[in-house]
Amino acid sequence: FLFVFSAALTSAQGNLQFNAVKFYEFSATSGGTPYVEQAISITVPAGKVWKIESASATYATSSANSYTLASTFAGRITLNNKVIFEPTNSYTYPSMFPLWLPPGTYTLALKTNTSTAGYTSIGYVSAIEFNVVP
Repeated sequence: FLFVFSAALTSAQGNLQFNAVKFYEFSATSGGTPYVEQAISITVPAGKVWKIESASATYATSSANSYTLASTFAGRITLNNKVIFEPTNSYTYPSMFPLWLPPGTYTLALKTNTSTAGYTSIGYVSAIEFNVVP
């Protein structure tokens, strides 16, 4: 019985084979509208899985050409409306990575964390795509 059970578990899992690196960059600029959001759609193809390694956001004001990560103005990143990155007032960034995504379509969104005009939030998400091989 134990041999049959372990064989069933072994055949139910596949091996992962590196396929590609995925990198997404997107931005949202606050204006007269508070908390502007930009969303993009990502698709994990059948027979593959993605491992999201990191997500972060920076911001710049319209009067500066430099970007900074250490601010609550940086912006919030969500995956299917669940927060995966949000800076805090203490300039620490909670980590919930890696995140594994099975095949399917997902929505990544960046929302500015201020209603003050002139802040541009830039979001970054990096992932590794693996082929699932028997």
